[in-house]
Formats: sequence, structure tokens, C-alpha cells
Amino acid sequence: DTSFGMTAHGKIRVYAQKAEPIPVDWAFDADGRPTTDAVAALDGLIRPIGGHKGVGLGMAIGMLASLLSGAAYGTELGNMDDGPTPGLDGHFVLAINVAAFAPVDQVKARVDAILRQVRHGNRAPGVERLFTPGEIEAELELDQRVNGIPLNSETLNGILEQGRAVGADIAALQAAIGAE
Repeated sequence: DTSFGMTAHGKIRVYAQKAEPIPVDWAFDADGRPTTDAVAALDGLIRPIGGHKGVGLGMAIGMLASLLSGAAYGTELGNMDDGPTPGLDGHFVLAINVAAFAPVDQVKARVDAILRQVRHGNRAPGVERLFTPGEIEAELELDQRVNGIPLNSETLNGILEQGRAVGADIAALQAAIGAE
């Protein structure tokens, strides 16, 4: 799973809910200017990774994930305010038979060496640790399995509202969060 934006739409939405600024390199406003205003970012565009080269890579993968399956591409899928339209998204999956190219054990050993090289590479001042792709998420998942998933009050209230709408028994959740 990968993304070609500097952040996820959901992260910007959480910052907007908390009325907190986003990092300056995350998004543009509706006029294409870099913004730290999360609400303005929701009317704009998530900044692509890697500048113009990231745009090209994102477009190529987006086209593979949408055009080949008939799914929506880009703004056909939705927008930052309303989010994606359910059922219109597409996926691209590529399976490679590694053994057709090189011995699997040899490839695994080289991957392990690359990961060690990244993790032990030179760090900028103040950087305590270098992460390889997926490490932060894996550690966060482990932590949240043990300590739970932190949710802000707007998210919790939304869960309560949806629970009420479908007639769910929400008494335990209300008690847990101190809501009425």
C-alpha cells in the first residue's frame, strides 16, 4: 500500500477538527499556495511527494489502478471535502515471481542488507532514528493493540451519532468517554 501525497486526507481532517495547523509541506489551498491552514487545505490539494517527479509516478500508478479496472481517476473519485465516492475506487496489484529472476534467499539477504544500511545511515542533527517504509506504522499498530486507539472528541461524537442513528446500544461507549 502506498500513497503519492505528502500526507493522508484523514490526517488533514483531524488537524482541521482540532483547529491545529498542518506542516507547511503537506498541502496547497484552493489557489495553489502552500498552506498550514487545515481547513484551507481541505478546499485545496494534498502536496505530491517528490515534486513534479512524484506527480508523474503518482499519475502512472493511479492510471494503472483506475483505467485498467474502469474505476474513477483523480477528481472523478471525489474531493477533499466530501471524500471519495464509495464503489468508484480501484486498486492495482502486481505479483512478481522473484525466483524467476534470482534465488529467493539471495534477494531476502540483499533486502535485509538494504534495510540495515538505511537504519544505520548518517542522521541529521536531532534525528534519533531512521525508519524504513512501514516501520512507523507497524510500531504504531503494536502500540495501539496494547494501549488502544486514541480518538478525538469529534470522532467519538461521530461514532455515538452513528450508533444512535442505527439504534445500537451505545451505553457502554457513552460511559467510557463520559458522554450523554
